[in-house]
Amino acid sequence: MLEAVVNRMLQAIITFIGVILLVFFLIRVLPGDPARLIAGFEARPEDVQNLRHLLGLDKPLPLQFVDYMLSLLKLNLGISYKTGGPVLNEILARLPYTAELAVVAEAIAVFAGVSLGIIAGLKPRSFAGYLVSIFGIIGSSFPSFLIALLLIWVFAVQLHVLPAFGAGSIQQLILPAITLALLLTGNIARLVKSSVIESLSTNHVTTAMAKGLSDEKIIFRHILRPALSPVITIIGIQFGSLMGGAVITETIFGWPGIGRLMVDSIFSRDFMLLQGIIVVFAVIFLVVMISVEILQTIIDPRYKEVYKMK
Repeated sequence: MLEAVVNRMLQAIITFIGVILLVFFLIRVLPGDPARLIAGFEARPEDVQNLRHLLGLDKPLPLQFVDYMLSLLKLNLGISYKTGGPVLNEILARLPYTAELAVVAEAIAVFAGVSLGIIAGLKPRSFAGYLVSIFGIIGSSFPSFLIALLLIWVFAVQLHVLPAFGAGSIQQLILPAITLALLLTGNIARLVKSSVIESLSTNHVTTAMAKGLSDEKIIFRHILRPALSPVITIIGIQFGSLMGGAVITETIFGWPGIGRLMVDSIFSRDFMLLQGIIVVFAVIFLVVMISVEILQTIIDPRYKEVYKMK
């Protein structure tokens, strides 16, 4: 298992370098001159050129990339073109808001998805079973911005029970968290439902029933534990979608996270800040994927056999 984890980390490092390389060059082919935007359209050409030299934008792209990689080794993400402050400080100031939103959304999705999945799995042909299937299709098909607008219209405009914008209170957290949670809940419920149905037909569950164990013990000991494995997998796989959805959701709800900061950096042509945000996203995603594999081996013993075979 240790060897497999080391191999995954090496793959993650290679992937990380590839992401940085791709993002670095793609951002610089976008139209617009950051130096001109910072100096203002009324600035003299020589002032703009001096600013480009100060920012290092007059160097060839390969040299700019080497300088950026050397800065990353020092945990230096650069200086924001817009504010003049360190990019890392800008991101760290917004990261707690996005982390809070993501954790609450994940908690809602896991609780609701696992609960619905177990109920539907134990009675797959009941109304609850069909409802979970329909809910899973709707939840995974609707775009996050449409869900956000519907929630705002119902709870903020019509009922006036929850605020539509801002941050700092539990009430302001509810709508954006539910918006992101709906992206995960349906798929989690469907996976748990399928896992529960599969577990009910296994020999150890049949033996537990024959021994006369209570339904609670059978569910929690022999059914729920294997059902958690696909939940962890889908959380890791869809984490990128969750962070991408956070960009749209934070913008709609005025949530001051790094998703909204990314949108602001695009409009202001702040290359350094945009690069830093994507680098942070990539690091978080890769760490989550490695953690998912480790947790799977702890929760589901079948993955240990897979690692032994590798």
